[in-house]
Amino acid sequence: MLLGKAAKGRVVKPINSVDESGYVYPLNVVEINGHKNQYAFVMGVTHTVCNFDGRIIAALIPKDSENKNLKTMWIMASRSSRYINQDILQVIDVENDFPQYNLVCYYESSAGAVVYRSIKGKLRYLLIKNKRSANWGFPKGHLEMGETKYDAAKREVLEETGLHIRIQLGYEGISKYKLRNNVDKKVSIFVATTDDMRTIVQEEEIDDFMWLAYDQAIGFLSFENDKKILREAVDFLLKNNLIVTKDIPLPQDVQKEMEIKEKLRQERIAQMERQKQFNPPQKSKQQIRYENYKKKQKQKYKENLKKANNKTTNLKEK
Repeated sequence: MLLGKAAKGRVVKPINSVDESGYVYPLNVVEINGHKNQYAFVMGVTHTVCNFDGRIIAALIPKDSENKNLKTMWIMASRSSRYINQDILQVIDVENDFPQYNLVCYYESSAGAVVYRSIKGKLRYLLIKNKRSANWGFPKGHLEMGETKYDAAKREVLEETGLHIRIQLGYEGISKYKLRNNVDKKVSIFVATTDDMRTIVQEEEIDDFMWLAYDQAIGFLSFENDKKILREAVDFLLKNNLIVTKDIPLPQDVQKEMEIKEKLRQERIAQMERQKQFNPPQKSKQQIRYENYKKKQKQKYKENLKKANNKTTNLKEK
């Protein structure tokens, strides 16, 4: 596969030229040297050129691999450029112009966060285990069209864990690695806190989660680079006086946790009272029997009282 490989080519379709079907080429298209009938769009060049020397950074691959009439279309860029999925989609309208193809990029960018908060007055860090692997790490995911890395980190943490986070600006850990399909992946990890008390994981994506003390989190993390990022993130928090120690939050954060818990407790009480008004609790059989017994006793008492009153009246008349 040519993805990620250096390549050269001669331009056969200049930018803004039109083919017989009326398709307007949004980029220059080259025929790749040494690969007959293999063509590539050229990213990053906005004027007509004759030749191009760069790297294959993406591919339009037919969804139906059995269809021999559809051939893979490559995408090139200069060797120093790094274009990701969103960058290419802004130039090439894959959905409308290439509906029978999937876009696969050599470069992939993701964002996530080291999330920490006070739990019972102790500092705890969030780790998740993705269903696609048995590894423990931080919540993260791909950047979507038009998103900043910060936006993507907030969205991914919310989607995967149900937590609304506040990113502490000033730290960005970088993780780089290659995926099995030869994709070059770069992940930006920020450090963030949350006031949310409940962690609600995305069951389709996340297998499990844990809030751990610092040393426990270091022990559970599967990759050395993630351990390095956690150490750096905690050092950043300490240097900026955002925590007391790696396991002790600021007093105001502990106080805030207590206030939030009390607010939630009051809300639960109010909700229970509302439910009682609209949905009276079901009585037990024992309670129903007791109430029936009390009704009968009350009725007997009334009858006996009436009899007693009648007797008194009769005696007076005599």
